[in-house]
Amino acid sequence: MQDPVFPAYNSWVQAMQTFLILLVCSSVLLAPSFSRAAEANADARSNRADGMKRYVVMLQRTANQDGCAADHAIERSRTFRHAINGFVAVLKPSAVDRLKKDSRVREVIEDWVSSTNTGQLVPTGVRRIAADFFPSVKIDGTDKRVDVDVAVIDSGIQADHPDLNVVNSVAFRYGSQTGDLVDSGNSHGTECAGIIGALDNSFGVVGIVPGARLWSIRNSVNGGSYFSDDMASFDYAAQHADEIEVVSCSFGTIHYGYVSNGRESYRAAISALVNQGVVVVASAGNSGADIAGPDGALDSYWDDEVLPAALAEVMAVSAMNPLTDQFASFSNFSDSRHAVSYVNSPGGAIDVAAPGVGISTTVINSGYTDLFNGTSAACPHAAGLVALYIATHGRATNAAGVYAIRQAIVDAALPQPQWHAINTLDPDTFHEGLAVASLAWATNAPQLLNIVKASSGANVSFSSKTGYVHALQFVDTLLLSNQWTTLATTNGNDGPMTMLDSMEFPSRFYRLASEPVRWPYPGAWPATNLGSVGAAGEGVYYSTEHETIGAIASEVPGVSARFPIEHNGAHVEISYLPELNPSEAFSIELWLRPAQTSVYGVPASSFSIANYAPNTPRVSGWALWQYNSSSGSGNGFHFFVYNTSSDTAPAIAAANLNLDTNAWYHLVGTYDGGSVSLFLNGVNVATIAMSSHRPNNSAPMCFGVRSAGAFTLPFRGNLDEAAFYTNALSAAQVLTHYQAGTNPTPPIPYPQVILNDNPGGYWRFDEQ
Repeated sequence: MQDPVFPAYNSWVQAMQTFLILLVCSSVLLAPSFSRAAEANADARSNRADGMKRYVVMLQRTANQDGCAADHAIERSRTFRHAINGFVAVLKPSAVDRLKKDSRVREVIEDWVSSTNTGQLVPTGVRRIAADFFPSVKIDGTDKRVDVDVAVIDSGIQADHPDLNVVNSVAFRYGSQTGDLVDSGNSHGTECAGIIGALDNSFGVVGIVPGARLWSIRNSVNGGSYFSDDMASFDYAAQHADEIEVVSCSFGTIHYGYVSNGRESYRAAISALVNQGVVVVASAGNSGADIAGPDGALDSYWDDEVLPAALAEVMAVSAMNPLTDQFASFSNFSDSRHAVSYVNSPGGAIDVAAPGVGISTTVINSGYTDLFNGTSAACPHAAGLVALYIATHGRATNAAGVYAIRQAIVDAALPQPQWHAINTLDPDTFHEGLAVASLAWATNAPQLLNIVKASSGANVSFSSKTGYVHALQFVDTLLLSNQWTTLATTNGNDGPMTMLDSMEFPSRFYRLASEPVRWPYPGAWPATNLGSVGAAGEGVYYSTEHETIGAIASEVPGVSARFPIEHNGAHVEISYLPELNPSEAFSIELWLRPAQTSVYGVPASSFSIANYAPNTPRVSGWALWQYNSSSGSGNGFHFFVYNTSSDTAPAIAAANLNLDTNAWYHLVGTYDGGSVSLFLNGVNVATIAMSSHRPNNSAPMCFGVRSAGAFTLPFRGNLDEAAFYTNALSAAQVLTHYQAGTNPTPPIPYPQVILNDNPGGYWRFDEQ
């Protein structure tokens, strides 16, 4: 029997097969069997036939290690004599038993894989396009390089950046081939390169195709390029088209009115690449305008288009915000189609949208940023997906192959109605989808394996993949094949799985639908409260990110909440509670890592609101603010507490210093009934008298924005380990908290130190 043909099923990223099970009395027609190689998790230790295993033997601090080892006739493979007293040895079970009875021995622990290195950040863009768990390139901190070549025509790539695999570099500037391969004052090309191919390792960031061979083609200086440099760059790429498979172009022409922008020359140069099987990807531009130019017409007489994006031969990419799932306000768009289109996209002349706001990536001088914005950032996301597809399916060899690859990317894109946002804010009538990595591209995509008759119904087995949700679906007749019903869903685990269909039926068809586990979407999900008010004090994240950069030294790398610079609404909000709003003594505590030092005044945490009495604003509550010199008080922090003696003027305790965007700061603000104090890194840096406090009576507590309801003056950076107390912490308590947070091996874990002082609210910001 031939496999039935079904209509497209677009609400899932598809990896489907269909099977028919016929139940006639007790006989079952089984689905075809599929063999699958067993996958085992490798242990760090080898199995030994004699039962011996590797152990860590921890001794009392004053014990004689050499004497203990000699008494037990143990050959040590490693010794510890400084931070701890102990050794490593391969032991028989009998030797372990004897050691445990020795008074000199504190503990005998079988060696084990105690942690994994999570120091590498998987950027928001990579997660949003579902590239982090793609089976053939699964990102796990292991440096396995994708076999694909991508050229980046831009400001040059830092060739020796430790997180990039740059294999060739060339520069075309001022109409000639010249010296400097990288614009020393411009990270643009290095930023694009990191999105595409940053290595999968233990540090920095990771790209969509980790370790891809990057070709640096510099065509710009000070952010601009000459037409001749663009032509030379395309010519060089065409010269090496037998090696280069993708070209990423995060630049666009400037409209000069009647002056020709060389459209036909761009088309000829790019067509030469496409005809040799090279996919050219270009950014749509950042003018918030139509790529067709002021006349709104593609392929028209006037040379006013944004090139190369407006060419039919090019994969054009617009930008969206992965934190809000909305079209970026700066992104160019397309409100028309080409007269001759090689790809059928719902976006008109734009193939797909991709993340282009607040992107984490590499920069020159071997550094990193999380503030790369623009369609320039969206373009390499799409170029990376093209490279991912090519790594799985092979490269194109002609124009038809190029357009087939582009069409595959378009077909797999997530339609805008399925984005998180109710309104995606796409300004035109052609709505391109979000480029995502389709599991259907993988050669080892999950599939149905077998069906076995059960006492009631049938057990359906299928292969699975970590990072994906698998839905087992069925229909009872192919005549209604567009009305599939989901039997159950489950997260994959890289092994075979079985689901029971307990219903008895004469016949049933099955299929497996798979979609990526959505990365923890930063809008409206809970922030757990560990304080005494419990679930009533649970917070809600709005448009924040969770980042593997934490404040607590003993929890490296930890997790913190990041408040991106590009989104004013990013904050954590706790609904109003009288228990967290005393009129008497209180304390607010948090760890802060600012992303910028030059700010007029932004609230890291705020519980204040303007309560309008007749014609008079009466501000109440408190706020912790980051300030700079434009306020007249220098860089640093302020703790505002509003009192009953003034309608608007608060008591302000200030700490002035030169802020470091790579440093964590521990802030504690206290009010003890007679004074307001601010502690910085365990030290009381300011105290000001205040006899009475006017508490807020209705506003939520907010971290990242002021709680009066406006998202102006937002904090930018990371916050961690926030706590609120209904008493004034003493100087000794504050110092203890700071020391517990900065000690890599504290005697009491940091969370317990905080809980010992009974906070009403304690938000760790460590959800993932």
